[in-house]
Amino acid sequence: NEIQGMMPPAKRSHEQFDAGAKYHVAGDVGYVRYFTAFIYEFQFYRTMCLESGNYVPGDPKKPLHRCNFYGSIEAGDKLREMLQMGASKPWMEAMEKMTGQKKMSTKAIREYFEPLEMWLKKENKKSGVQVGWGPVNVDAVCQQASSKVSSGGPKSTLSAVLLVLTSIAIFSH
Repeated sequence: NEIQGMMPPAKRSHEQFDAGAKYHVAGDVGYVRYFTAFIYEFQFYRTMCLESGNYVPGDPKKPLHRCNFYGSIEAGDKLREMLQMGASKPWMEAMEKMTGQKKMSTKAIREYFEPLEMWLKKENKKSGVQVGWGPVNVDAVCQQASSKVSSGGPKSTLSAVLLVLTSIAIFSH
């Protein structure tokens, strides 16, 4: 509850960890690359939308979530320019060539889902739904995960906790 911000349908112990249902977590496969790739996709999408002219920041007639750059020569040229670099340059240079940024930014994903977020906030307020985690003792959560790993428990527990805490840090204001 304190990590995911929601309650399970039935009472259970810490041994029944939901994230273990995801293969990459249970198999101890590096999940961070999938997580970061999802954010990079939105950065690339936003850039291609800007290039195509089908997205204009602040223009309610051309919002990011409705952008379609299909058939855009400009968006295609931008993508081609980055892809031509191949593996000859570090990935951060390729990303900078494409987006103008060397670092990952959640700005595009936040912007894309902003209309949904605003609608959800309005609906939750109207319905009296309380959303959120409340106070979280991060040290206690990490200590519990750390003791599991050191006692021979699943390594994926610590990885999953760290991934969730990273997500909270990235997406919170």
